[in-house]
Amino acid sequence: MLSGALAAIVSAGLWLAPGAVADSDSQLGGCGFLGRKICGHGGVNGNNQRVYACDTYANGEGFLTRWWTIDGRDGYVGDPNGAEEPCGDVWPGNYISKYQVCRNTQPWICRPIVNL
Repeated sequence: MLSGALAAIVSAGLWLAPGAVADSDSQLGGCGFLGRKICGHGGVNGNNQRVYACDTYANGEGFLTRWWTIDGRDGYVGDPNGAEEPCGDVWPGNYISKYQVCRNTQPWICRPIVNL
């Protein structure tokens, strides 16, 4: 009886724990002459716990990455210095469940949400 209960608890724990994760990066184009340049890129790395945003086109718009954690929190990180290094990043304190990269325009111009 005890071994059955223990097996059920272990299975539930494995089901709730995040699986093996890989880094994920998404680019957003549409900048420059005829929109042929990449405006920036962003994504998730650090075992799905770090979110970053990199502006790669110096047009004054800025670039950001929206994020959502597995516990329901959300936010965004921008690249604070335009197209210069380094990129902006944040460690929200939990695993990231999805993210979206956007140009910082009014309204934001974004790629579809990436589910992890």
